[in-house]
Amino acid sequence: PVRVTAVLGDMLELGAESAALHQSVGRQAAAAGVDTLLAVGQYATDIVAGFNAGVAASPTASPTASQTVAKAVSKAEVSALLPHGAPDIVLLKGSHSVGLESVADGVIARFGEATL
Repeated sequence: PVRVTAVLGDMLELGAESAALHQSVGRQAAAAGVDTLLAVGQYATDIVAGFNAGVAASPTASPTASQTVAKAVSKAEVSALLPHGAPDIVLLKGSHSVGLESVADGVIARFGEATL
């Protein structure tokens, strides 16, 4: 089966709804079947809380042996927390100012550049 790792960073400039919107993204990641979620930034714990709530609430998104608990991490920790073998899909998404470009460079250095 395809394994999906999502590295999600803050979405900035959302105002008073920031926490709720980050929780919603976490719930949507769980519903989409993300296996591993690594959240980076000020709202990382909100993303993780949403993911865990989404897994708990979904009859089809129950944790499996391949699905890990989501974690709030620093950019420097991401590469070490990726699976040891090349995952099938790594998704990186966040506001430009979060700086996930450095994470993307690390993923490419570790696993190589994908071809479509």
